[in-house]
Amino acid sequence: MKQLFHSLLQILLLAAVMLGVILIVPAKRWLREKREETVVQEEPVPEETPEETEAAEEEPVSDELKYVYREMLDEEQKTVYQDAYEAALEARRSFTPSVLLPSEEIKPVLEALNYDHAELFWLDISFSYMYDDEGLCHEIMLDYTEEADDLDASKENFQNSTEEIISAAKELSSDYDKEVYVHDALLDLIEYDEEAGNDQSAYGAVVNGRAVCAGYAKAFQYIMDELNIPVYYVTGRAEDTDHAWNIILLDGKYYNVDLTWDDQTPDRYFCFNRSDEVFSADHERGGMSENLPACTDE
Repeated sequence: MKQLFHSLLQILLLAAVMLGVILIVPAKRWLREKREETVVQEEPVPEETPEETEAAEEEPVSDELKYVYREMLDEEQKTVYQDAYEAALEARRSFTPSVLLPSEEIKPVLEALNYDHAELFWLDISFSYMYDDEGLCHEIMLDYTEEADDLDASKENFQNSTEEIISAAKELSSDYDKEVYVHDALLDLIEYDEEAGNDQSAYGAVVNGRAVCAGYAKAFQYIMDELNIPVYYVTGRAEDTDHAWNIILLDGKYYNVDLTWDDQTPDRYFCFNRSDEVFSADHERGGMSENLPACTDE
């Protein structure tokens, strides 16, 4: 009887051990599987494309390079230039300059402002001033085009008219490709018209689609500036007629560009990225534009 009891006891112990193994093994397996399920899978970090790297590294054009006519002024003139700029932004009809300049020094200041800032499309090229017995200017009066009467609406119209060209050009990889695109887009958009209203500004060119040489040049200057590519407004003579065109800086080299002439000839690249040597046959810089950088490459 005792022996039978021991035998039953051994059988029970063996069964308990086997049951423990069965229970423990699945438990361990369940814990291992649970840990594997909770492992966070890290998403691979996408590599930067060359285009993204270039865009991230691109720096805005310096004021010295962008506002090239301002750099032609002395320090006192630059102060009045800033006064005039702030007044023009608000379309104020007059302002008192911070520095009293001789009257003969006012014209280059306001010309520099007009030539540097194509975005001030409501600023007219005409102006007047008051001076004292010593010839020092105490008040400057600015003239504006009709777009200044409802400036907010005019700015919106201008932005809407240029946004599509700017956005499409930004998709292109090189500055040269952007230049070609903007050049061609403006030639398709603008019609030369000496009878058009506000034909001297970028607004008349891109919103109304009609302009003379100044409008072509200002529109090109404005859009290229939005693309962070330096472009200067140039005044002078072409075939013995007052004329305006542009100089562009590409890859460290300066070139002449005349959209007006390109729009009037069968070859729309006749005056595209030309040297001074080529341009001198029929173009001659004048006034402050004579101090712009030389265009020596073709």
